[in-house]
Amino acid sequence: MNPSSELYWSTREFLRSHQLFTWNDLPLWAPISDDYFIQISNAKALKVGFTYTPIEKTINDCPAWYSEQGNEKIVFGAGEDPEGPDRSKELNVIAALKEVE
Repeated sequence: MNPSSELYWSTREFLRSHQLFTWNDLPLWAPISDDYFIQISNAKALKVGFTYTPIEKTINDCPAWYSEQGNEKIVFGAGEDPEGPDRSKELNVIAALKEVE
C-alpha cells in the first residue's frame, strides 16, 4: 500500500460549520481546548530519546492493522457502521479546506 496523502489543518469552528463533530464524525479527535482529554506530558519520554512516528507511516499502518485483526467489515466512511464521515462529506470538507488555504 502506498497512498498519496496531503494533510490539511483545520479549526474546530471550521469543522463544526461543516457538521463534523468530536467522536461522532472524528472518532479519535478531540480539540486541545477540551482540557479534560489526554493532558499527559511527554517531556520525560522526549528526554530519554522518544521520537514520533512519521504521519505517513501511521496512515499506512492503520488500514494494515485493521486488516490483520480479521474484521473485514471495518470500512472507513462506508458500510453498515462506518467509522467517520461518509466519503462524499469528507471530500466536500477537504475541498472547502483547500479553498481556505
